[in-house]
Amino acid sequence: MPAYGALYDKNGFNPNELKSFSDVRQLPVIDKPFVKKHYSDLVDVSLADRSVVRYTGGSTGTPMKFLLDKEKIFFEKAFFYYIWKKHGYEIGDKCLFVKGENIKGSSGRLAVRDGIYNYLKLDSNYLNESSNLPDYDRAIKKFKPRKVFGYPSAIYQLALLYSRSCVKPPEFDLIMLASENTYPDQIAFIKSIFSCDSVFFHYGHSEYAVLATKYHDNDCLGFNPFYGHAEIIKPDGQLAEAGESGEIIATSYSKSMPLIRYRTNDFAVVSGYQSNDYMRSYLAVDKIEGRLQEYIVTEDQRLVSICTMGAAHFEELGPVLDSQYFQDEPGRLVFKVCCPEDEYTSTLEKNIKRAIERKLENKVKVYVKNVPDIRRTSTGKKIMIEQKLDINQYL
Repeated sequence: MPAYGALYDKNGFNPNELKSFSDVRQLPVIDKPFVKKHYSDLVDVSLADRSVVRYTGGSTGTPMKFLLDKEKIFFEKAFFYYIWKKHGYEIGDKCLFVKGENIKGSSGRLAVRDGIYNYLKLDSNYLNESSNLPDYDRAIKKFKPRKVFGYPSAIYQLALLYSRSCVKPPEFDLIMLASENTYPDQIAFIKSIFSCDSVFFHYGHSEYAVLATKYHDNDCLGFNPFYGHAEIIKPDGQLAEAGESGEIIATSYSKSMPLIRYRTNDFAVVSGYQSNDYMRSYLAVDKIEGRLQEYIVTEDQRLVSICTMGAAHFEELGPVLDSQYFQDEPGRLVFKVCCPEDEYTSTLEKNIKRAIERKLENKVKVYVKNVPDIRRTSTGKKIMIEQKLDINQYL
């Protein structure tokens, strides 16, 4: 892999000096631009027939092509089935599946059975219409699942529908959130509506480099050392200690195109927690502070993570069924909402505007805009903030 050889020579590093994982920190970091520029010099062509070409989601505006071992895809399934079992899910359990699939377009219905996995799949593209709740509720209560698996935003929307109706919500034993960032207020709301104390969530990314999963007895996340190698690095290049924030630097275990000390542009706060179970060797973090593009830039060019704002759920939203932030200049923010026209009033708009500006210490001018729908990605994921600014300029 010539690109790594040239990079290490340039930085005066001899790979033969690498004796332990702690020595990994001697290596220079790489990022998306580096991988995009040197793609052909980062792959092992002899393993091409045992790998697949993948692309990152492009939520930051820069999709990246990379090569992934085919076996890694199956390894990840094994990791998740193992962890889900620890939290109470067994393969074959009845499970409500709410993960962005276009069900109605192919079947004409809002819910269909998947007999292979024993899922009831809901079409989450219609969760912002209260008139659809009777159809969703009828299918759920007929199937009687005790587990839920899906995108946090979709499950949150389903919870909103129930909270604003007279229909009794179903109760679940376990809710498994996946593929999107999670927010504490959003999780608390989901738990309260569905009377579920057990909510599992994790941190991962398209590159399959590192994986962090929730601990059993708190909401900390632990990076699994058997999946990939994670470091939390401060801006000065030193390891972050308990209570300190840093960027997640990932080293993948993929053979066809290993990503070695890869900058994820995601940030976490290190925890001093250590469990006494199978996760005792995991690197614990209190929280994922936010993906780099999930920050708002104030007029005085400070960065505020939407995670700290109750991004997806706060009291003033009232009848709003869906929302998204948009920013293309410092100190100015557009907050898009999906709200029935007969419930969207000037008072509601002023309350939302005032609430967000207060959370941002009145350093951002907020404009609220009622829109027909919030656009999802091609896989149905929701991007909580459409950030057009280059956040790296404000770090």
